Amino acid sequence: MWRRLPYMTSAAIGICGGATGVALAIGLVIILQRLMPPAAVLSPGVSFFLVTSTLAGLGASWLLAQVACRIVPNLLCHLYEKGLQVTLVFSILTSLFQTVLFFSQG
Repeated sequence: MWRRLPYMTSAAIGICGGATGVALAIGLVIILQRLMPPAAVLSPGVSFFLVTSTLAGLGASWLLAQVACRIVPNLLCHLYEKGLQVTLVFSILTSLFQTVLFFSQG
């Protein structure tokens, strides 16, 4: 159990970062629609939204991993590369999953 705790923490950080990336991408689309003239319609494609949310999620996950490494150095810093890899993989999967769910409802 104690060996898996850093990996589970890294996965949780990745999930939080991926969710943050999707929220940032949705906010970006809303802001862009507000700035456009009323007659214009912004309809971003799924691929644009996937790339935007994934990149934002990767950045947020990396930032959260750095902050967590500073707060709890004994838990995460000794497996920096593997823990960061787990974090980024979970961030990508979460971003893609939430984006597909977002577009499947519309």
